[in-house]
Formats: sequence, C-alpha cells, structure tokens
Amino acid sequence: MVVTVGTLLADDNASLDNLFSDTELDGAPFSAWAAAGSNAEISSIREIDIISIEPIVSFNPITSEYDTTSFVSAIPNDDIDDSDVFNDLIDFLNSRKLNETDHVRIHIPAGVYNFSDQIVMHSNISLKGAGSNLTELRFLIRADSTGTTMSEADCKKDAIFVNGSGTQPAQRIYNVGIEDLKIVRIREGLSAREVKAMVGDYDYVDDIQAYWGNNIAIRRATNCWVTGVESENTFRNHVTLEFAEHITVSGVYFHHANNYGPNGYGYGVGIWDSGNNLVENSIFVHLRHGVTIVDGSWFNVIGYNYFRDQHSYAELPISTIVLPFPNEIEQKWSDIAIHEVPPRKNRNKA
Repeated sequence: MVVTVGTLLADDNASLDNLFSDTELDGAPFSAWAAAGSNAEISSIREIDIISIEPIVSFNPITSEYDTTSFVSAIPNDDIDDSDVFNDLIDFLNSRKLNETDHVRIHIPAGVYNFSDQIVMHSNISLKGAGSNLTELRFLIRADSTGTTMSEADCKKDAIFVNGSGTQPAQRIYNVGIEDLKIVRIREGLSAREVKAMVGDYDYVDDIQAYWGNNIAIRRATNCWVTGVESENTFRNHVTLEFAEHITVSGVYFHHANNYGPNGYGYGVGIWDSGNNLVENSIFVHLRHGVTIVDGSWFNVIGYNYFRDQHSYAELPISTIVLPFPNEIEQKWSDIAIHEVPPRKNRNKA
C-alpha cells in the first residue's frame, strides 16, 4: 500500500496533490520526511571473516601494551553453538575501541549458524551475510546449557540486541548494520501460548522497560540499518524500534510469527517512541500488522512496501480454553496501524 501526498522538490518545498490541498498537510514537514532513515557516515571499513578470524593486534589499556589476540572461528553447518564466537569478537572489538577508528563489518559466509543466546551489538559494527538465501542464523535461545526447555528469560531475549544506555547522544548506540542474511527463531518444547505467556507484555528486563522477544531490537540508537534480511517466525516482532531515530529498514522479507494475538505481537516492524525512521521496499507476509506506529513517534516514512496474507486472531484466556477454540477466530486488521498518539507528534507518513 502506498499513499502519495505530494512530490518533494529539490528545494525541499512540496508539490501537494490536489486531493490534500485543503488538509493539514499544507504545513507537512516534507524536509523532515525526506531526511528519514539512516544517515550513517562511514569513511573506512575493516572486514573480519567470522569463519577465518585472523589474530587481531590491539592496544591493551590495562597493560598499556599492544596484544595479539587469537579467536576461535565459527564453522558453518556443524550444529555447534556459535554464540560465544560472535559475542566474544564483538565485545573485544568494543572493549579495545577498534570500532572507533573504522566501521567493523563482520562477514558471515554462506551456511547455517546456530545460537543458544542472543547476539549483543555495539556501535559501528555490522553483520553482513552472503545473502538472505545463503547465510542463515538460527536462534534456539537457551542460555542455560543445563536446562531442558527454554526459560522465561530465554523467551524474552531479543535474537539480535542493539541497546544504548540512554537517549542522550553520547549514550546511544550508532552505526549498527544487519545485512544480507536470514534470521530464524525456534521454540522447542513450548506451545505458542506458553511462549507468549513467558514473553509477557511491556515489561522490565535488565532494568529496561520495553517490548521483548523480537528477532531484532533497536533501542536508544541512531543511524542503524536492516537491509536485505529475511526474518522468520519471531516470538514477538521481527524488528522493534524503541526510542530509536534515523533507522532504515529496507529490502527485507518478514514473515510469520509465533503469536498473532493482541498486546503487541506478530508485527513486521513495531515503532515506539521513535522518529525519522524509514521502512521501504519490503515484503510483509502472514503478520498481524506489517508496520505499527505507536506512542510518541514522529516523522516516520513507510513507503513502497508489499503486504500479503494479513493474519490475526482473537484469544480466549488460557483458563477458558475448550477445544476447538470457538472464540479464537481469525480477524482482519490493517497492514499498517497507527495507534493514537499525542496530536502534535502524530506526524508519520504512509
């Protein structure tokens, strides 16, 4: 669905379609909409191949000396947990500040990689696969290796976790990219209802109040991007933006969710308290809403996307379930949902 309200001209003025000439769009913020999405400036890139990590020379701030550190590399298609390989490398790059002088691109060659825990990203680092049909990251998050089933904490974890410490510029995560790969979220030993009950509603995890259980979560961040990604069967939403600005989601294929009931489940992209973000040229299939914009969100642009097979249902409380579920019936909602927000901030463009 694309709604055109006008055409941006070179001088940031607008040629407004006649249909909207007598509306509030006469004063629409076209220049802000034109600037939506990532404006990351990357002057140099250092690329590291995750299946062949060469020893890294870095300055050790503790010893004030240079160290050469070796890493275990990931091996695709071996059914071995790769969580530590990715997180140890990313933590090292951040602790030694190697992501301050160069943007570090972690290349993930073709193959399947398995994760029992989330990937925690830091600024100026990106994950780049060989293509969404070639590089697959499979998340069966069960961080406690002694556990036989996923715990509540496991279900609440976001598969790829981008989170700043606050909303001030110096506290934000920036320049994080997720590119050209496929993400699959797996539940094992739990029903869809049990997963939803564990993920819960808007909640606190690690003293941060937010929506949890997403395939990608970008919180308190700026100038990040998700491009060329396929995401399958999220526990909550495929991408959640919270207190995020200038994020680009482009050329993605997001489909199917673990749950399609109310309270923030089964979305392609969920935008909360976030502004100047761009969702474009993407495909959303079998989701409650392809895109949802809620709370104090502003100047977001949603354009040139394809939505198919919208799916949602009404739920009975677990205590009243009797098979078959007579009140758990499919409902038809919108492909894009803009929930009520403060009037002065209801400035999103779809």
